[in-house]
Amino acid sequence: NTAGTATFANLTSNGYITGASISTTGTISAPAQITGGSIVSNSSVTANTITSNSTITTIAFTATGTTALTSTNATTTATSGALQVTGGISTAANLYVAGASWYNNLSVLSSNAATSTTSGAAVITGGAGIGGNLYVGAAASINNLLVTSTNATTSSSTGAAVVVGGIATQANLYVAGASWHNNLSVFSSNAATSSTSGALVVAGGVGIGGNLYVGAAAS
Repeated sequence: NTAGTATFANLTSNGYITGASISTTGTISAPAQITGGSIVSNSSVTANTITSNSTITTIAFTATGTTALTSTNATTTATSGALQVTGGISTAANLYVAGASWYNNLSVLSSNAATSTTSGAAVITGGAGIGGNLYVGAAASINNLLVTSTNATTSSSTGAAVVVGGIATQANLYVAGASWHNNLSVFSSNAATSSTSGALVVAGGVGIGGNLYVGAAAS
């Protein structure tokens, strides 16, 4: 127990270690608790509970109980914040982040399937803003889809939304501009009794470059 700065080659205790500043060129080890202002080790720090109100600098540390970082330093870069890790971090259990988090690359390795908005490998309660491309390898269920691109379509591979396969809709489809179809099939059996009724209603004219077959009466 020291009120000032203590520096050792290796520091081992059968109980606890506490000091304003604890520094070693080797290891720091205590089965119960290590408490200090700044804790520095060129090797490893091991204890049941590790507490620092300043910094912990070490190659590796192990806490079988609780590790507490009481610093309130905010993070705005990879080299700022209460906890700075030069290498990687692995956790065998949950990781909870109460504030924002930034990732250069985020990989989610879980294969959990998504069957609702609260299931799957990644669950986002709020919205997701994506500045680049989004690739989905399987089905996507969307309550509302808004495509704000103004890219015009001149072929089957251009436009704001390009669908390689087919599109099925269980409700209305509204097209404010022109539409092109290689084959257009209308399966409704609604009878036509006027110019505003029937399976297909065209408010303007129809230009047909090939044959027209009508199976019943034509007015």
